[in-house]
Amino acid sequence: TQHLQSHYTPLSPVTCHLSPVTCPLSPDTLHSPPNYLNHNAMRFWLMVFVVVFSGLAHAAEVGEVTGMPLGRYASLKSAEVNVRTGPGTRYPILWVFQRAQMPVQIVGEYEHWRKIRDFEGTEGWVHKAMVSGTRTAIVIQDGFTMRRAPSEQSPPVARLSPTVVGVLEECENGWCLIQVKTFTGWVKETYLWGALKS
Repeated sequence: TQHLQSHYTPLSPVTCHLSPVTCPLSPDTLHSPPNYLNHNAMRFWLMVFVVVFSGLAHAAEVGEVTGMPLGRYASLKSAEVNVRTGPGTRYPILWVFQRAQMPVQIVGEYEHWRKIRDFEGTEGWVHKAMVSGTRTAIVIQDGFTMRRAPSEQSPPVARLSPTVVGVLEECENGWCLIQVKTFTGWVKETYLWGALKS
């Protein structure tokens, strides 16, 4: 180590500043920051960036009309709901939902219109009057048994087929209590779409 230090000739600060890659890895260059680097200024602008970015991210997560979180779940009020390509009656109809209580996600807002996404990932715009805050869920897996209590060992209540829709009452420990017509029981959350908290 002494021999290396005795033959060590540091480059000038100007050379290091112009070409940092060629600077020798001496204790001085490792522990002494270059003069042109203002750490306080960098820290200040980093904090400004974080605050601004956080504000923009927060603004992007809520609806510009209601201020409520985007991605929240809702359901359709009517058995016939027109879904359009844009937020207004001047936009063409993509398709018509013919099922009341169908769960949807609200992913956008514009004046009196809400952009929704269904369990298949299809998106479109509907009038806000067609959307309800009532939480429902749709069965997305085949042949699951509704049970009296949130346990695999609990007695069965009914056998649910895919696309069955039920009113969501509560969820706990990976199970959700839903009502389907005259039947009420517990279903595993992973078998449902629309049951995640929002």
